Amino acid sequence: MEIYSSPLVDGLIILPGSIIPCNVKVSTGRGTKMKNPRFRPPNDPNKKLSRIRYSSNLTALLEDAGIETVNKGVNTAGTDVGGIVNFSTERLLKWYSVRFRDCAEKTCLNEGKAIHGKLIKTGINPDTHLFVSLINFYAKCGALNFARKAFDEMPERDVVSWTALISGFVAEGLGSESVELFCEMRREGIRHNEFTLATILKGCSIASDFEFAKQLHADVVKGGDFEDVYVGSALIDLYTKCGELEYAENVLSVMPEQNSVSWNALLNGYAQMGDGDKVLSLFCEMMKSEVRFTNYTISTVLKGCASSQILRAGQVVHSMAIKLGGEVDDFVCCGLVDMYSKCQMVNDALHIFWRIKNPDPATWCTMINGLDQQGQKVEALDLFQLMMRSGLRPNQFLLSAILDTAADLGNLEFCRSIHACICKYCFDSDTLVSNALISMYMKLGLVFEGSQVFSDMSQRDVVSWNALLSGFHGNESSDEAQMIFKSILVKNIKPNKFTFISILRNCASQSNASFGKQVHAHVLKNGIDI
Repeated sequence: MEIYSSPLVDGLIILPGSIIPCNVKVSTGRGTKMKNPRFRPPNDPNKKLSRIRYSSNLTALLEDAGIETVNKGVNTAGTDVGGIVNFSTERLLKWYSVRFRDCAEKTCLNEGKAIHGKLIKTGINPDTHLFVSLINFYAKCGALNFARKAFDEMPERDVVSWTALISGFVAEGLGSESVELFCEMRREGIRHNEFTLATILKGCSIASDFEFAKQLHADVVKGGDFEDVYVGSALIDLYTKCGELEYAENVLSVMPEQNSVSWNALLNGYAQMGDGDKVLSLFCEMMKSEVRFTNYTISTVLKGCASSQILRAGQVVHSMAIKLGGEVDDFVCCGLVDMYSKCQMVNDALHIFWRIKNPDPATWCTMINGLDQQGQKVEALDLFQLMMRSGLRPNQFLLSAILDTAADLGNLEFCRSIHACICKYCFDSDTLVSNALISMYMKLGLVFEGSQVFSDMSQRDVVSWNALLSGFHGNESSDEAQMIFKSILVKNIKPNKFTFISILRNCASQSNASFGKQVHAHVLKNGIDI
């Protein structure tokens, strides 16, 4: 094929029919050519341009819109909208709609905003389909204020546009706001569809608005929406998250069509509750129903085995995963690591861990905790260092766990390095991590450092106070311990079992029977069984 280079084709890709791979850049140097006797360059510039496409996602859009000519002076760098000519309004609307959908899939907020700006400059009024694409784009990019603004500009709103906006709020974890939007939709006389119902049920779950969810359930029964498997699955997920597992089972039993999603939701609910026996029982029922289970199902059953430490059943599920080829799936492997670690089979867990291509922070945390609980604390620290060298960002659960491990070893230098890591990743404002930091410094006898972390906390819970209290024991710190305990009571923080154990030990160390009796009275008042 003979290609004559031109400034117009720099950075462009030859359309199907050519033999140049898409990743080959066409040179603009004079005289550069690739020869093929079967191809001759077109003489007409418009025909020549009709054979090229932009590398910045214009490909399918031009083909779909049936564009035959492109403005000769189109700018290929940046947003490629301004140079397109001979568009009918209908084709332009379709073109913009596809572009917004593409930006939504890639969550490219800035690119989508630039395209939106071009749309405004054209003066074209978007139709309903384009408005929905615009709302969906902003919602998926988390720009809910822009999504709402676009929604409010719609002359006529239908259930699809409402659902797009509601799903954006649900995706951002704004459950209460999504419920308000749903009620607003109803007031406008718009009836929901199955997608709206499935979405708002998730919103109810996030907002813990179970009373409203029950009203929706009644609407589902009344409207016959149980026919939709996604609505039924959303109801099951809702009831499992609020602990109403019997309701969830009832929903599953009356669903005319069941799939792996609905079964997985119920299995996960019992796994979260730590009822491994029920998980296994339901899994057997699922297999009898001939619903095909997935790798997610396997990992959920493994979670149930892990929570109840049912090793034998976990090994059976492991063998099933091997037969089905699921052992190579990272998701299943993470479940196996969790199961073997919690069943105290740390060597088996390690064997599987090393086979995972891309373990996530939760899996690293599980493996490190497993080593720590088996007394292999040095190995746990080594694994943490390996994770940090791999470039993964730790989460707050892993950092709090590794702080406890480092403190048990008395490795002050390593503890300080973890503290620096916490500050680097901005976890110093996290209550869970700060509590672990206080406990770490108190275990090492560094009361001042621990107290400083406590003072810097913006939010404290009873665990924070317990961690602080744990550093003050013995005769030399009896007054401080009593002051801390009194502060807990004054601030209306409800002390727990560990609070009382800590202060009673302090009373015992200084033989302070009088204050010990006062503490005992509080123990009885709070009904604490020590």
